[in-house]
Amino acid sequence: MRPVERGSTDDTFDEYQKAKLLLTTRLGHYCSFCERHLPAGLAVEHMQPKKPFPDLELVWENFLLACVNCNSCKGTKNKSEALDVYFWVDRDNTSRAFTYSKGGLIAVNPLLATHLQAKATKTLEFLGLEKLSWEDPKAKDNRQSQRHDTWNQAEMFRDDLLEEDTQKRRDYIVTYAQKAGFWSVWMTVFKDDPDMLKRFIKAFPNTADCFHPTTFQPVPRVNGAI
Repeated sequence: MRPVERGSTDDTFDEYQKAKLLLTTRLGHYCSFCERHLPAGLAVEHMQPKKPFPDLELVWENFLLACVNCNSCKGTKNKSEALDVYFWVDRDNTSRAFTYSKGGLIAVNPLLATHLQAKATKTLEFLGLEKLSWEDPKAKDNRQSQRHDTWNQAEMFRDDLLEEDTQKRRDYIVTYAQKAGFWSVWMTVFKDDPDMLKRFIKAFPNTADCFHPTTFQPVPRVNGAI
């Protein structure tokens, strides 16, 4: 998951839905969890659900963006749990929590300490991101199949770049990635190309500053759990 900086605001909201414009302006039209690019269909998501936590219903710091699948999977599962039970994109370097691989598969990063692996596993299950769908054309949850397609496209662009490396082609890849979404897929496929990593980090709005300044590999986030 892409770590982000939501930022603060002096705006107040009498309805939480009215925060959507500011959220998409800050974070782009991307689901905060699965990373899909959705020009329409995103909703204001409460990190802590509004029914168990009514005092947080209109609080900016409790808002992220979610697609219908992530929203449905998350539901009110954390109704009695503290936020620190899970990793969150607005406070942790969530790009360190998981690995992405061919087929659009997501797994817990095996290099994490044992207690952090447990937390990552819980986060993955909480959002249903481990679900497989690409072999089922009737699946309503197509997050994984879309990651699968994006992974294949990213590999094709990477291989093409090895044959003809131009600034114009690099610019085009970044533009394509912005429209496709799945930031973590692009960061993984191009993991050995620091210039492309830098471009992806800058191109996706308000990606958090928790990457090495020259290699652009993920580093622990200040004040985060990871």
